[in-house]
Amino acid sequence: MKIYKLPEKIYKLYQQQVKGNENITYDQAVKKLCRNIQLVKEKAPERIERKLLNVTFKYGNLHITTRLGKIIKLVNHKDYKQYSDDWIFPKRRYIELNKELGIEDCKFSKKNSYIRSHKQIK
Repeated sequence: MKIYKLPEKIYKLYQQQVKGNENITYDQAVKKLCRNIQLVKEKAPERIERKLLNVTFKYGNLHITTRLGKIIKLVNHKDYKQYSDDWIFPKRRYIELNKELGIEDCKFSKKNSYIRSHKQIK
């Protein structure tokens, strides 16, 4: 799987704009974004937009634009449902890629579900 370069300013933008990633490490952010790109490539190639040197991967409402192996732009369309009919979340492959890449905060792991449920109770 291709690992993309992530400039510091895009990393900061990811922390600010993507829910639940305020305290994510740089390494984990790179892995998550690469996972998201890979999921679009494998499961929804119709959601890839190519323009000259730029390629945009539309992972749900998060649009990730790359150029020559580098993530150059992130746009998080919060509460934007333009693609609601054509985005089928590939949960099984998502979990596989998390394990493959060593992504630590999988929202589907039992450990994280337990922690989240107890935070909500308090």
